[in-house]
Amino acid sequence: MIKFNCPKCDGIISADDDQTGESAECPGCGNVCIVPTPWGETPVQAIAPEPEPQPEPSAPAPETEPQPAPAGQPASADEVRKWTTWCHLSALAGYVIPGFGCIIGPFLVWMMKKDEIQDVERTGRNVLNFQITMFIFLAVSGIVALISATVGFILIAIFGTLNLAMILVASVKANNGEHFSYPFSFKILRKKTDGSEEEAPPSE
Repeated sequence: MIKFNCPKCDGIISADDDQTGESAECPGCGNVCIVPTPWGETPVQAIAPEPEPQPEPSAPAPETEPQPAPAGQPASADEVRKWTTWCHLSALAGYVIPGFGCIIGPFLVWMMKKDEIQDVERTGRNVLNFQITMFIFLAVSGIVALISATVGFILIAIFGTLNLAMILVASVKANNGEHFSYPFSFKILRKKTDGSEEEAPPSE
């Protein structure tokens, strides 16, 4: 049995030994106090340590979609080779669509890519100038054939074969990444200093 004085009224409070550290009420004044140890010390109640705050899990970074290449970015070497080769090969449309086919094919490729790839802009103009020149030669040969069939058909065969050979050679060169200059052509399309095209002035 433990007996101790009430700190308020100095009355005697009795408690069992196993009540050490528990609360006990004074019968005289009703004050509630802690039952001391048998040797007179008031036990210190252990205070549970406060849990350390856990860091909040960071939100996963949003997945970013690949951004398209900005306008004006130089085209890759493969793109340049592909489209410059098509500039030359598209002239073969003249052997499928007689007449303006040899001009329409390169013109379509040129218009699609000339603002994106500088080499296509230059190559397309060269191809168009050459094909327009060959078209004029073949048209004149057709007129000659009306006067002299033999001479006319010989000229048509010469210019037709020359045109086909130039297209194939130019296509191989372009596919190898080389620039090809046609041996002769009228400079119908020229590049202005501001980047737009103009027709060549007629020779006097």
